Amino acid sequence: MRVLTVNIYIVKWDMRKTLALIIIAAALTTGCGKNTDNTTDTSDISAGMTEPVPSGLTNTNEKPQFEHDWQRLYYVELWKFVDNPWVMFNIYDLDGDGTPELLVSEGDYHAAVCVLYTVSNGELISLGTYGRWGDFIYDFELNYILCNYSQSGETFTRIYSYENGKVAEVMSLYGYSGVMPTQPEEKYHINGIDVSYDVYSAEYDKYSFDVREDFCVRKYNASLSEIERVLGQYK
Repeated sequence: MRVLTVNIYIVKWDMRKTLALIIIAAALTTGCGKNTDNTTDTSDISAGMTEPVPSGLTNTNEKPQFEHDWQRLYYVELWKFVDNPWVMFNIYDLDGDGTPELLVSEGDYHAAVCVLYTVSNGELISLGTYGRWGDFIYDFELNYILCNYSQSGETFTRIYSYENGKVAEVMSLYGYSGVMPTQPEEKYHINGIDVSYDVYSAEYDKYSFDVREDFCVRKYNASLSEIERVLGQYK
């Protein structure tokens, strides 16, 4: 009886093991052909689709239909940040050329910067990072980006022009009011050259910065529904 009991146990154990192997094999077979990384799944393009679709959207009916290249490219880029609680974005035509720029803010903490994107010849172009606290000021009259922040009596200012899809530095200003006991002397620089306070102040005042109340970088949350809603506004 002991031998019979042991044999039955072994048979039952072997059946469970065999069943488990069958289930694993079936799962592996089902998963073949799916894109399991975070890259863009472009397999549907060869099948007649006109837009790249981020991996994870497997139902054709779920894929948003866009009219413009920049919408499709921005959608793919924003997919990288979906449901990131820190990231926010905006889509705004900064230079008035008819193609909105994409602005992505990585957070609302001091060191957080914004990434500026545009589209040129059907390709997504990153124009660099700007600002502090996840935002920057834009002068719509002069097409200038203002990056400005202060700490411990120091003020750092960089001004960039944005025209024809290109960013160029216009001015670098530095001012120190001498408030720290270890550094009692005031210091003022323009493009790295020492100047007096009056010269520094006069140069800074040249930039009026025509700020629009309806513009900020951190405007929309990076949820999938919000991304599709914002991009879908443009026809």
